[in-house]
Amino acid sequence: MNIDQEGSRPQGISALLRPQNRGLLLDIFVFVFNLVLVRLLMVRFVGMLRAAEEGDVTSEWFLFLFVLGIFLLPPIGATLKRWQYYQRRGDEKGLLDNELAGCLLGPMPYFIVTVLIFVVIQTFLLQYFYADKEGEGTPMIIGTLLNLPVSIINTWLVYRFFSKPKKEPLFSFLKTPHAGLLGDVCIFLNMIFYQLIWNLLAVGWFPRPADLTELFARSLLLLVLSLLIYFPPRMFYLADDVGKRRTWLMILLANLPVIIRVLAGTAKNNITGW
Repeated sequence: MNIDQEGSRPQGISALLRPQNRGLLLDIFVFVFNLVLVRLLMVRFVGMLRAAEEGDVTSEWFLFLFVLGIFLLPPIGATLKRWQYYQRRGDEKGLLDNELAGCLLGPMPYFIVTVLIFVVIQTFLLQYFYADKEGEGTPMIIGTLLNLPVSIINTWLVYRFFSKPKKEPLFSFLKTPHAGLLGDVCIFLNMIFYQLIWNLLAVGWFPRPADLTELFARSLLLLVLSLLIYFPPRMFYLADDVGKRRTWLMILLANLPVIIRVLAGTAKNNITGW
């Protein structure tokens, strides 16, 4: 039985691990992470945030590398996966040729998030290297001027993935299956980073709703946040399986633990629950 046909079922773990089922595997991975592993990592993540706030240099650098990873992992993963992905597909169409995928995966939301992440990176570097020095204005101006072109290049590298390569890659390693697998590792790791932020927002910013009106408003906010937090790392696979009915059910299932936390809220607007 072909597991790629609509309505068919994967046949065991081996089928789930096939390249064409990476999106399904990612959704299952996120569901297990949010259900089982998130508390273990969130305790350490929140501890790192608190230590960084208190001036611990090691925690500050770990936090910097965390944000830098969110900025760099998507273009690295997209570049590593691109050649192998289209070789497996064997057609001339780009992923955005699908009307639904093209509607969902526009570059502007991703570009905006990238600009904001660059601002966070720039702020950290300025505070760390120029906090006690004169002439901070010049590095700030340079960073601000670099933000737009660097964010454009980052977005271009990511969205180049959605068009079929017209020539062979410059490096022979990109033509090997190892490159595609390493690209998947980058995407999965990026998803973990996003999920840590997602869970931090769920616990730290949403007290228990006062009434049905607030619950409805929170549901709308949840939809917007999910587009900004879940879709950037998921879109590499979403474009390929956007037409499968199971895809949207699995995305909902993957985020269900967080959705419940957001809609239910916490007793107080803090993150001490971790």
